[in-house]
Formats: sequence, structure tokens, C-alpha cells
Amino acid sequence: MKDFAPTRRGLVAGAGLSTLAACIPAPARDPRQLVVSIASDITTLDAATSFLLPNLIAPNVCYERLLRLRTEEGETRGVEGDVAEAWELAPDKSSITFHLKGGHHYDDGAELQARDFIFSIERIQQQRFPAAQALFWYAGAEAPDPRTLRIRLAAWAPFIPYLLTGPGLGFVNPAIVRHAQGDDQGSAWLRENTAGSGPYRVVRFAAREEVALAPNPHAAQQPAYFEDVRVRVSKDSSIRLIELDKGDVDILESVGPFQQDWLMQRTGVAVSAAPAPIVMFLHLNNEKPLFRDLRVRRAISLAIDRDSIISSIYRGKARTISGVLPPGVPGHDPSLPLPAYNPEAARALMHEAGVPANQPIELTVVGDGGGPSATQLALRESLRAIGFDVSIKQIAAAARSQIFAGEFDITTQSISIDFPDPWIVFTFVYNSQMIGAGNMARYSNPAVDALLARADALDGDARDALYQDAQKIVYEDLPSIPLFQTSWGYAQSRDIAPFAYNYSTPMMLPFHTMQRAARL
Repeated sequence: MKDFAPTRRGLVAGAGLSTLAACIPAPARDPRQLVVSIASDITTLDAATSFLLPNLIAPNVCYERLLRLRTEEGETRGVEGDVAEAWELAPDKSSITFHLKGGHHYDDGAELQARDFIFSIERIQQQRFPAAQALFWYAGAEAPDPRTLRIRLAAWAPFIPYLLTGPGLGFVNPAIVRHAQGDDQGSAWLRENTAGSGPYRVVRFAAREEVALAPNPHAAQQPAYFEDVRVRVSKDSSIRLIELDKGDVDILESVGPFQQDWLMQRTGVAVSAAPAPIVMFLHLNNEKPLFRDLRVRRAISLAIDRDSIISSIYRGKARTISGVLPPGVPGHDPSLPLPAYNPEAARALMHEAGVPANQPIELTVVGDGGGPSATQLALRESLRAIGFDVSIKQIAAAARSQIFAGEFDITTQSISIDFPDPWIVFTFVYNSQMIGAGNMARYSNPAVDALLARADALDGDARDALYQDAQKIVYEDLPSIPLFQTSWGYAQSRDIAPFAYNYSTPMMLPFHTMQRAARL
């Protein structure tokens, strides 16, 4: 979840510097080494403690789960077994029984067993990690034998199989307890190390710099080709472009539209981009008196020229949406109006609400260096145009807890809808139980909470209808301002063979299936 809009300055600098770089021959690299460059910090290797995409890249290939997403044509198309070879839901929906495959081993050689899932989930609950927020349905589990797991359900919800595909709910080797500090069950150690049964293991981690992965010699699925994977953090867009152009890097993740246009001119580079189920929001702190007034919230929405931002900053590679759910997500309602741009009406609402001229507000943005994004600067100017005196406060990613604690006026944040279900948006943006976590606007509406509770006890059209009812309420209340649905882009050396990229889970690269094109 982050704002990844590009800046023109970085693009121009990159274009100029790459001309010089082209004259410098790149040192030869081992072809079995894969180098990926990302622009955001990696701060932990424990997926149970973070929802941020960069922190999930390594765990995604180091930990196996019961289930995994099935990807077709760049989208999520259901789930399939990962460690589980079969599973069945009890007729009364009180439990799910999983039958596990044999022959799966952790990176220390120990065999994966059904009871390990229970340890993994109980660690999350006992340590009160963020992943526990997605376990409301979990009422306990039993492992009658090493390859059978029965999960008891406190409540059934149709998206539970999708939740079980997340890296945060992967099988963790119980042997980590030997690294325990006090009662942390080895969790401090796990922030800088991995203990999974996936095709890779982490061999070196320098926070905010690089993660190095090597094959897990005991894994059931061995990497197809790459034996040395490096995920490097590089926040300078110019350097990122140069490194890809020179061949020092194989893949650039999160490539903005202007960078995409430039990279498309490079002969040795392939660029891929598509609409992604990522919605950018401007969150308003609804506990601040100023933003409790619906007229002020509506004025802010009317002040934003989304079409201009999409055209000039995103090069047309984003789109406004009706409501808060993008097309393709159940509950999307195309009958809702697109957000309007009307600064005159916005100023009238500000006057009606009694907001004084040059009312100071602070836009808090998360980022480690590089300054505010072009989108954030555009939002500042839009709000200044209707009478706000907007200052921008930039905080480090590690200080994001300030936002969760409500220490802000307004802030931008994107939410990635990892699987096609409205639960993600409504739980993490609008459910009052998530105040202090995903509900950054600190929005509380008992009617919405009641609709969400009813919806998740149902399936099919009846469930979608309740989500549409909830959507109408939040779209009218505007506790958070939906801005637009973005696209996602990445660039790769043409030396890398095509692979199954899932735009629903960007950055989750399947290193273990990837190869160099020359081998095919």
C-alpha cells in the first residue's frame, strides 16, 4: 500500500545519465543471479507483522501456505493447493479439513507437519501481530495426524480460502523457539531471518538495503533456474533506470508512467503494465473537528481534478471509479456517479461550513527520501485553491504508526485488493473495529458495521447487495476520499523469460519459476 507516482525530474535525470552509462561496460554477472530493484524500504522479513508489499517479497517465496492464488492472464482466478492437496468444508460450515501433501521440508531439513500450522497461527495471535486482524474466523484447529489439519470456524466467510494464501499465514518452523527472547516465541529473530519450507531461504538481510536469497536445499519445489536472488532497495529513479539499462539489474518493480515511456525506447528492456486492483485514497482524520463536517469532506472531494492528475501525472494509466470498489470486484456499482470536479461548489461549501480563509491543514506523507510525489503536490495545490493553507509533512515508513495513532490531518494511501472481494476495502478502510490499524480515517458508522457483519455471513448476490448498500453509505459520507484506480508497471531485461505476473499481488515475483530466455 503506497503512493508510487513518478516524478518528471527523476525521469529526465535518468535519461541524461544513461547516455553516459552506456559507454561503461557492465561487469559480467553469474547468469543464475537475479537482481530486482525496488524503490521502497524492506524493514522486516516476518510477513505476519506487516501488510506492506516490499516486506512480503521474500516471505512469498520462503514460506509455503495451505493454498495459493491461481493466476491467469495477470489476474487472480481462484485458489489452488500449495501444501494442501485436498480440502473440504463441513456441511454446517463449522470447519475446514485440509489433507496435506507429503515430502515438504523446512530449510533445516525438518519435515513440515499439520500441527505446525497451529503453531504459526497461535504465534500470530499471542504476539498480536497485524495478521491477527484477518483471523476473526479462526476458532482453533486440530491435527489428528501429521498430514491432516482441521480448522474450526468461528464464522464462515467466502473469502477465507483467499486469506489462507497470504504470506503472513504461511507455515513457520516451530524450531524458531530456540531463538526466543523472553516470550516472543522467536519472533525477534524472525524479523531478520526466515524459517520456511518454500523454494528459497534468506541468507543475508540488510534492512532498507538488500535481501539475498538462496535455494532451500530441502524444499519440495526447487527453483527452476535462479540460485542467487537479490532484492535491492534503490530510491533514486535515475540510478534505477541506469542499472537496468546497463544490465546491473534484471527487474525494476513499481515503474511509473513517465519511466515506462522512456524505458519502452530501450532495445534491451521490456515494460509490462496493466490496471491493477489498487485504489488510492485521501484519508481525512474524522476525529478532527474540521473533518467531522460533511460539507468540508465534500468540498475536498470536489476540489480535486482527478482527470487532470490522471492525464498529466499518470499519462492516462489510471482511472476514476464509481464508488470505492473498482470494476471486477464483487459489489462494484456502476450506477454510482463518478466523482465530480467543481472548485466553485467546493468554495461555497467551505463558506457555508464557516471554514476561515487560509485554514491550516497538514498533509502527512510516508516516504524515505525523494520528497512528496507529484500526486501529493497536486493534491496540495487543489486544496489551496479552495482556501486551505496546506503544508506537507514527510515521515519515514518506520514512523507510519503516527498515522495509525491518529496523529495527522490528512494523508494519502493506496490499498491493494489482493483477491477479488470487497472485504479488503471495507474491513481495512471503513470498519470501526480497524480504527488504529487500517481504518486511517478513524471512521465509525454503526450502520456500516452492521451491514458488513451481515454480508460476510452470506454468499453470492445477497452478499454483494449488502456490500453495495454499505458502499452507498460510505460514498455519501466520504470519510476517506477515493481518488482513482491506478495501474501497476514493472520493467525487465529481455533476457528474462516471460513469467506469470499477478497484478492483483504486485511485487510478489515467482522467482522459483523464472528463467533466462536464452535457456528456453
